[in-house]
Amino acid sequence: MPRVKIPINSKPYKNIDSASLSKLSDELYNGYIDEGGSSIRFPGLQDFVDLGTGSNKFNQGIYWWDYKKIFIAVNDGRVFKITDKVGTFTEITGDKLGGNNRVVFTDNGSTLVMANGGKMVFTDGTTNTSFIGDTDAPTAVSHVSFLDQYILAIENETGKLWHSEVNDYSNWGALNFVSAESLPDKLVAMTAFYREIYLLGTQSTEVFYNDETTPFSRLSGGFTQRGCIAGNTLVRADNTLFWLDEDRRFVRLEGRTPKIMSTPFDKLISTFATVTDAVADDVTVEGKNFYIIHFPTEDETICYDYFLNSWSRLGNWVSKTGVFERWLGNSHAKSPDWGINLVGSRKDGQIYKLTSNSYTYDGNTIRFLRSTGNIDHDTSARKISYRITIRLRRGEGTATADPVIMIRYKDDGNLNWSNFLQGSLGKLGDNDFFVTFEPMGIYRTRQYEISVTDQVPFVLVSAEEDVEVED
Repeated sequence: MPRVKIPINSKPYKNIDSASLSKLSDELYNGYIDEGGSSIRFPGLQDFVDLGTGSNKFNQGIYWWDYKKIFIAVNDGRVFKITDKVGTFTEITGDKLGGNNRVVFTDNGSTLVMANGGKMVFTDGTTNTSFIGDTDAPTAVSHVSFLDQYILAIENETGKLWHSEVNDYSNWGALNFVSAESLPDKLVAMTAFYREIYLLGTQSTEVFYNDETTPFSRLSGGFTQRGCIAGNTLVRADNTLFWLDEDRRFVRLEGRTPKIMSTPFDKLISTFATVTDAVADDVTVEGKNFYIIHFPTEDETICYDYFLNSWSRLGNWVSKTGVFERWLGNSHAKSPDWGINLVGSRKDGQIYKLTSNSYTYDGNTIRFLRSTGNIDHDTSARKISYRITIRLRRGEGTATADPVIMIRYKDDGNLNWSNFLQGSLGKLGDNDFFVTFEPMGIYRTRQYEISVTDQVPFVLVSAEEDVEVED
């Protein structure tokens, strides 16, 4: 009776039907794969501070202002500053940003400029926020950036890149713009990156640079016919740029060429009715690096580990409906000085700290879920499963509480899952690595699902099955 490995920790692959999967996994929710190949529960969201904006007055962006050593958070168009690592905050009153769109930030050190589709708003972090009052300044701005003492801005529904006067964020000339004209598409995103300016339209990407005369010109060869469908998915991470292109595929820039990176999840994304409202963040927490994308209309959050090239999903489990809704976070910023990651809520004025020491999202226990493909051990013959043995982290409960791991399965294409079987994750000090389930019945193909909801660290290392193939 051979003992064989179960591919419990393979990368999730949503681009083909789960019935066709055998070696690859079908699903990973609220987890990631580490360098050793284990599946780890994703860090939780610990209460940090409530800005008091109330229900449905959600976070539109957080920014670490390194020059001032403060966080800036925008909720319901209102601007707040968080001045220490214990969450002391005050509101910077004055002009508000309009609408509910994601806020894009840039600063020149002493002054911060913000935009989210309307007039640009600036502050020095102390005095009231104010609209940039120059009548020549663009008034419908989605993205701002900073390069060589210029504030840069793109104007909605046009191909224009505007710039301030040098070293003067408040002074804009009527002719202070250049146009991205290689294709007649509208700009949806912009960022300054390695002293170049990347302009993303709906069908193309153009690169400009400071020629010290014009002052900005199109870079020779700086054009690619790859656009962007959701401007707020443009993120600088891993020394490159990521975004969602016009074909609903996530790309990363290699040199100046966008390369597709989302193949395992392209089919899932193609089923979404709306993707133009997607927003993304670069999240670096406790040695791991993620590109996290929220699809508000679709109620989905997708997570990409860009070092290990692995995708997963994040979500809040709703026990009443038995489904995941999208992750509670709506934006992210990290302070290297304070050593904390802050996440703004998509529901209200709560700001969370992202940490592996928390096992909840807003007080609700994180449901880790891992499902395999339809395993057949390379044959369609019937198999007798005598037992499966799972190696994992145990002994993190209390002297009386015994957290559990739950496993269920479905066989041969059956749509219905078995009842859950429960195994012990161990009381405090019970550090045996292994949990065994037996006997496990007969099948031709089998899909396993493992889930954990108790508030303990969870590491899924491997799984093996004692199985006999019938003649």
